[in-house]
Amino acid sequence: MYKTIKKIIKNNHLGQYLFISFMLSLTWVFFARDEYGYNYSFYEYKNINIFPLTAWTIGLFSIYLFFLYVNNNLKMKKATREFIFFVIVYWLLLLSVETIGYHLFNINNVATSAYAGLPLCNCMHAPRWMQYSYFMLGPIYFVICALFDNKKKIIKKLKKASSLN
Repeated sequence: MYKTIKKIIKNNHLGQYLFISFMLSLTWVFFARDEYGYNYSFYEYKNINIFPLTAWTIGLFSIYLFFLYVNNNLKMKKATREFIFFVIVYWLLLLSVETIGYHLFNINNVATSAYAGLPLCNCMHAPRWMQYSYFMLGPIYFVICALFDNKKKIIKKLKKASSLN
């Protein structure tokens, strides 16, 4: 396990994945800033609630690290399988975290509490567009990271080809 983690850290630019997750989270929280108002006082900076910004950034980044670890062990080669695996894990973790946060820690978004939650878990009390966005943020992050990974591979191949000349 330690060797796998060491390999992931060595072969990937984790800071860049963290930056991508932060920028995507910042974009999301900026556009949805009027929809965030909690029953607890969380710090806000320039009308942006730091709690969802931090939660989205850490959540997306952590799930991608988990994906890199599992993918390194399973050796999935097909992009479609990687994407499907990532989306399933992301959706399961999203629903788990939302359910635990709402029911166990009593974290309620009072700004959107008038909306119905999702069936079965009674979480994510928000307008439908916001619920759809929650489910789409993970896949969007995965695609951006995959594009970034492909760019790294192309640059590596170009450098290798140019060194042969």
